[in-house]
Amino acid sequence: MDFTQAINNTCASKVVNQYLNKKFNWNDNISSEIAKYANEIDNNKITPTSDRLHRVVVANQDNFWNLYKITDLLSKGKFEDPWFYEQNEKRLKLEKKELDRVLENLKRIEIEGFKIIISYSEIFTTGAIIKYLYNNMKADIYLSINKNQVSIRSHTLNVRDIALHFDGGGHEYRAGFYCKNILKNEKINPQFIESLKNILQNLKN
Repeated sequence: MDFTQAINNTCASKVVNQYLNKKFNWNDNISSEIAKYANEIDNNKITPTSDRLHRVVVANQDNFWNLYKITDLLSKGKFEDPWFYEQNEKRLKLEKKELDRVLENLKRIEIEGFKIIISYSEIFTTGAIIKYLYNNMKADIYLSINKNQVSIRSHTLNVRDIALHFDGGGHEYRAGFYCKNILKNEKINPQFIESLKNILQNLKN
């Protein structure tokens, strides 16, 4: 397997799954299916099932009992269990309410000719919000912030190169990084804007 190609086009779970299949002749259909759904999310080839599973897993990262339930269902290959549908509907209602607040407080800036949309939420992970912005709003770069965690996306720009400058990483059009003090009183830290400006200048050159 070409490791560089794997990093660019494959999520971590699928890389591990392919490695185990190749090295140990491991042919676990359930783990292969889980890896497939994770890969769909990472490469923006989302299906209803991968979208639902991803939303439920992300929503319950801090809920021990629900994580146990998720692990139990996934390990048995019960990807369409009614519990996932129930959890997904609850999450969608919460996301709708939070999304309304986020959209009211969107920040739009332009740096070096690049139009950038910036969102902020302490309730949801950066991925949930940025996915909506990416699919419904026009910009060159999308930034979603949750405390010190930042997700970055673009339809055309290699945002992994931007993330690497902040010791992050990811895929070509979908990446992330951590940045301390990126917000001050819910305003973007000018030092971060200046750093981003320098990075974009270098990318243009």
